[in-house]
Amino acid sequence: NDGTYDEVSAFPGASYSYGAAYDGLVKLRVTDNSGATGVSTSAVTITGATNPAGDGSFVKAAYADFLNRPPTPAELAAAVESLKTGRQTRADVVAGLANSPEWVSAIVNQMYVDTLGRKGEAGGVAFWTRQIQTKRRSVAQVAALFYSSSEYYKGLGGGTDTSWVTNLYSKLLGRTPDAGGLAYWSAKAAAGREKVALGFYQSLESRNTRVERLYVKLLGRSSDAAGRAFWAGRILVEGDVVLAADLASSNEYATRAATRFPS
Repeated sequence: NDGTYDEVSAFPGASYSYGAAYDGLVKLRVTDNSGATGVSTSAVTITGATNPAGDGSFVKAAYADFLNRPPTPAELAAAVESLKTGRQTRADVVAGLANSPEWVSAIVNQMYVDTLGRKGEAGGVAFWTRQIQTKRRSVAQVAALFYSSSEYYKGLGGGTDTSWVTNLYSKLLGRTPDAGGLAYWSAKAAAGREKVALGFYQSLESRNTRVERLYVKLLGRSSDAAGRAFWAGRILVEGDVVLAADLASSNEYATRAATRFPS
C-alpha cells in the first residue's frame, strides 16, 4: 500500500505493517513539498507472519532448479501475482520453465559437455533446442545422436566399439559393464551406433537412474519403489520433462521450497 508522509525527514522512519507475509511487488511513491513525485517499484519479501501458500519460495526454488538462476525481481513479482490471483497454477509455472528455450538449451549444452567435452556452438545449440521444442525429436532421440556421433566415438568414446560401449555404461548407467553386456552391445555397435545409444538411454536401468536423479534433485530424497516403477514406464513414452514438472508442482516440493528459500 502507498503511504503518504508530510515531511521528507519522516521518510527514513516510515513503515507499513502487513497483516500477513507477502512475496510480491511493492510500489513506493514519494512527493516532496514542491509537488515533484518519484516512484520506485521492487519485488520484496515481507516477513513476520506465516504465508501458507509460500508462492515466493516456490518460484525461487523452481527458477533455481530449472534455470539454475534466481528469478529477476520482475519475474518473481509476475509469477507470484499470477499464483495469488489464480491466473496460473504451480503446474503452469513449472511447465512454462520446463519448456522454455532457456531450460531446453541448458539440456542441449549439457549434452555437448557430456559427449563432446565442450560447450556447444551457438548455431548448434539453437538448432537442437528448436528440434526438441517443436517436438521434431525427443530429448532421448537427440541424446542418441550425440552419443553416437563420430566426434564422441573418436574422442571421449575411445575410438573402438568396446571403449565406446564402456563409456556408455559409465555415462548413462553409472557403472562398469558386465562381460556379457559389453560383448553384446559391442557387437551391436558395429551395425549402427545410433540404435545402441538410444537403447542405452531408453533402457529400464537408465530410466530408473534418471527418475532417481530427479527425485533427489527436486524432492531431496530417493525415489520410492512404486514411484520409480511408475515413472520409469511413463518417461519412456512422455519424456523426462513430464516427471520433472509433476514433481516440482507437488505439495512435497513446495514444502521443501519453503525450507530452501524461507520467506
